[in-house]
This record gives sequence, C-alpha cells and structure tokens, in this order.
Amino acid sequence: MKTRLLCVTLIFSLLFLIGCEQEENKTLETDFPRESEEIVYILNMNSRKIHNIFCYSASMIHRENRSDYYSFDLEPLLEQGFTRCKNCFK
Repeated sequence: MKTRLLCVTLIFSLLFLIGCEQEENKTLETDFPRESEEIVYILNMNSRKIHNIFCYSASMIHRENRSDYYSFDLEPLLEQGFTRCKNCFK
C-alpha cells in the first residue's frame, strides 16, 4: 500500500515538473507603462497587492496570478485599486 502511494506521488510530482518546464515564464498582459528594462515591482493580480522584488510574499504568488511591473510610478496601480504589501512596504 505504501509503495503504491509512493509511486502515485512520484508520478504526479514528475508530471507537475514536466508541465512547469514546458510552460514559459508567462506574465499577465497589462497596459502598464514600461519605464525600466528590469522588473521593479511584482503584482499579485488576484489579491491586487504590490510587492517589491525581494519580498518573501511575492515568491509565494502562483504563476497565473503574478505580473511583473516595469515602472517606478505606483500611481496607475493605486488608481486601479492595488494596495502596497504590508510586509515589504513598511
């Protein structure tokens, strides 16, 4: 029984890893201005939170909810209802 559970877990883990490798590093399409070649902030499109690139919470965002932001100006985001992360904007 334990061997069967281990095999099933291993198969699902491998399938997950294969799917992650095949999927490109996608970000959600946005109309935000791009003023920098490097990512300035990370957005959680689900919770509408703004994170800096070093925030631990940003590393936990699921790929489908994450969008990279290439501008230093937060006003467009705040006007659209985004809020600053309480962990990284102390």
